[in-house]
Amino acid sequence: MASCSLAGSPRTKGEINSSSPPGGDDGSAAEGCSSDDQWSPFVLARRPTAGRLGTPIKICANLFTVTVAAEMNIYLYEVLVEDDRLPTSLNREVMKALINTYERYFGNIATVYDGRKKLYTNALVPLDCDQETVQVILAQERLNDAFTVKIRFVCKVNTDCRSGLYAMHTVLKHNSSLSFVQVGSSFFEKSKRLSPALGSGREIWFGFHQSIRSTQLGTMLNIDVLATAFYKDLCVIDFLREMFDPHTDFIDQPDILMSDNQRSRLARELRGLRIYTTHVNNIRHKYRVCNVTRKSADAQLLVISYVIYCGVAEHCVFDVRITH
Repeated sequence: MASCSLAGSPRTKGEINSSSPPGGDDGSAAEGCSSDDQWSPFVLARRPTAGRLGTPIKICANLFTVTVAAEMNIYLYEVLVEDDRLPTSLNREVMKALINTYERYFGNIATVYDGRKKLYTNALVPLDCDQETVQVILAQERLNDAFTVKIRFVCKVNTDCRSGLYAMHTVLKHNSSLSFVQVGSSFFEKSKRLSPALGSGREIWFGFHQSIRSTQLGTMLNIDVLATAFYKDLCVIDFLREMFDPHTDFIDQPDILMSDNQRSRLARELRGLRIYTTHVNNIRHKYRVCNVTRKSADAQLLVISYVIYCGVAEHCVFDVRITH
């Protein structure tokens, strides 16, 4: 039986001498082994048919096709608020006040704002110049703040590129933020039928996460179902009853103080939470909790006019008319 060998220096298993052609030193193929058979590429066997056995099923995916109308136009404007350190929520309030105030610019134009520097419209805004500077008065609970806003036209957005994907993502995010509670790119809503309590003043809210993605099948909308814990909207006294035993002495008996362990636990739960008070003319004054004092309301003093010292409990009784 003829054998097939490779000329050249001895090699380990699996190695081929690339400097020498297959066969002998003269370049001829070895006896009984053609060069075409030796170097032909490996080809996988083709599948004969798609198959007829089994039962067809439907697959439900969380991807939905997004179609952009050919006649739809998206225009990008750059928005600069004089104080660029404002939170996104306040930027949205400023932009909402601007659109309502300057109807000659945004009368019949649909606008979508990302909360930072990008404003999308479905038509060109009739600005008086390339960059318009306007003043916006934002009426808040305790005072009126004035903001200077600069608006500049950037370009017409191409929906087939990455900037177009961001524009569509901003539009979907804007519409969802009007109806749901937004946390990052996720949106939640308190269910009227099912909101299981988790204890310690928390309950479950259900929601979804959405994002625009470019796939081989085109632009797709990805939606994922989520569930997370939210703090209940309740009085601080009721919050204490859920955290501790409802019959704990210090809750219903003001003369009994918290222990250090109870105070530390309450401080960990409340620190960083946003609260509001309604004892002054039923106006919500919003605050963020930083800590829980070691002293009671009777012992904790307030400084009034840099001279007069007044206890918190005394201030509530005589100035705010709160007795409990």
